[in-house]
Amino acid sequence: MQTPISIHVPRAGGAGTFCMATGCENAVIEPTQTRRSGWTAIVHTDERSNKDAELTIARDLTFTLRDADNLSIITWTGACDPAGS
Repeated sequence: MQTPISIHVPRAGGAGTFCMATGCENAVIEPTQTRRSGWTAIVHTDERSNKDAELTIARDLTFTLRDADNLSIITWTGACDPAGS
């Protein structure tokens, strides 16, 4: 069973938030590429979770967040809720 998450991703990257069941923390969203198939970024956190996770948002607004640390790879998938929806 995986921990539920949510991520607030600003349109052009920058300051956002990363939330897990245990709470929210500040995150920096650093865009890496925009491709025909979607948008990618690195999600940096350094408060509690200390992540450098790879975020991919597809054109159909599904996402994958992949967090690889020294011991394992955790992958979350889901659907995006665009701002104002």
